[in-house]
Amino acid sequence: MKVQVLVSHIPPLVGSQESHWSEIFEDGDLFFDDFLPPPHPSPLLFYIIHHQPSRTVGCPLYVVHVMSKSAADVVSSKRRQGHIIFGEPIAASLGTDGTHYYHKCWRHAAAHIGCPLYICNIMSKSAASALGEHRRRGNLVWGETIAAALGTDGSHYYNPCWQHAAGHVLSPPLRNDSSTPSSLMELLDVGDLQTTGTDNCTFTASQKALGKDNFTKIPNGVNGVEDRMSVIWEKGVVSGKMDPCKFVAVTSTNAAKIFNIYPKKGRIAVGSDADIVVWNPHATRIISAKTHYQAVDFNIFEGMEVHGVADYVICHGRVVVEEGNVRAVSGMGKFVPTPNYSPYVYGRVQERDIANAPKKVERAPYDGPVVQLNNQGLTQAVEGSIIPTNQEFYTRGPTRCGGLNLHDSSFHVSEAWTMRVQEERMLLIFKVRGLRAMLGLTLRERVMNKRVEI
Repeated sequence: MKVQVLVSHIPPLVGSQESHWSEIFEDGDLFFDDFLPPPHPSPLLFYIIHHQPSRTVGCPLYVVHVMSKSAADVVSSKRRQGHIIFGEPIAASLGTDGTHYYHKCWRHAAAHIGCPLYICNIMSKSAASALGEHRRRGNLVWGETIAAALGTDGSHYYNPCWQHAAGHVLSPPLRNDSSTPSSLMELLDVGDLQTTGTDNCTFTASQKALGKDNFTKIPNGVNGVEDRMSVIWEKGVVSGKMDPCKFVAVTSTNAAKIFNIYPKKGRIAVGSDADIVVWNPHATRIISAKTHYQAVDFNIFEGMEVHGVADYVICHGRVVVEEGNVRAVSGMGKFVPTPNYSPYVYGRVQERDIANAPKKVERAPYDGPVVQLNNQGLTQAVEGSIIPTNQEFYTRGPTRCGGLNLHDSSFHVSEAWTMRVQEERMLLIFKVRGLRAMLGLTLRERVMNKRVEI
């Protein structure tokens, strides 16, 4: 008995196929393997299955890397017609599909096409740990958490006051774990997270009340932009989790580099914008909705005493905050464009492309003997060859597909082979994961019972 194993590179993932796999599995038409070679399609594989009639295939057929519904349908149909054909998908085709290539959210697409990725609103320890793990693997990914996740937690959702609980509703939600803010701050210090924001979007109590009878209708959003610097200084520097230099990096410099506005922003130097914060690390204040400048009647950091106050803020050379008093003039702000392809991000991409580019191997020219072909398909070695010049051997040209033609070669199986050698050869041919289990009896039993002809 012979078994033909067709091995193909993986065709691209085909969209919307997960439900179909379950139906095929229930019928017992596919067998699982987790091997994942490079993603290159091979239409010839499926052409052979679909178009060759059973009389031209004199042995069972094992097809690996079945990646689409159409290919699975072919295998399933041929099995129902009585053909001995086995199909095998890969893990990727069972757990996901090709729709990710066209996903509107680029964090999904980036995972499949290998581009740099910036993830905002990291709210949980598990999400931050996953991001840090991918950075340690060398993936180009950056993460941003927000002031709300660093200064408070999700325990407020269980407050008996509906207005208080609704005031903390945002997306993604705060985690009901008191250790989350501290853990995120530590990840900022070690570099697993790189930037901080606020996702500032405030709503008054009356606006939040739109969801008083249905929490899904509560407007999502909290404050943070006014208190971000003080909260991070209190929870990070004052607590000893980071130094002042790291504080400047995670609140200013890193973001400027990632979004390609450095050194115009994120640095105090000649030629940079004259945006300067004069920070008083020893001053304290108590955060309250009664004293903040935001046009909202609620503050998620209500009652928190923080160190670190901006005594003076200079924007474009003008003082806009002086001793805690805002002196900004409406209309003085300017739009800051963020050009594409930041060197801080894409510089590593270019260096990787250079490092991984194919390199030419310099070799001395070959000056040894060369075998020549004659008109009758016979080959003879030229003078000086290691093969005797009077020795001829017959060989047939390659197949139409370009492969080695094994049907007309000098190789043959001697009848003097022992049963043990025959069994070892069969085991080598059937060295495909799970194939022995599919064929029922063990190969030794089949050979010894003379049920298999080689």
